[in-house]
Amino acid sequence: MKTHFVFPAFIACLLLPFFAEAQQAVRGKVVNTRNEPLPNATVVLLSTADSLLV
Repeated sequence: MKTHFVFPAFIACLLLPFFAEAQQAVRGKVVNTRNEPLPNATVVLLSTADSLLV
């Protein structure tokens, strides 16, 4: 009877750290050299040094 709970618990332990770290939003405004906002701009963060959690 206990073996039915081992597999789901094992999967939950494997997936929990992934979902805990992967769901962080970074928000901000992308501007050009004249400080005008760029609509529909996309930014790629390549390392943790590229972002700051406020």
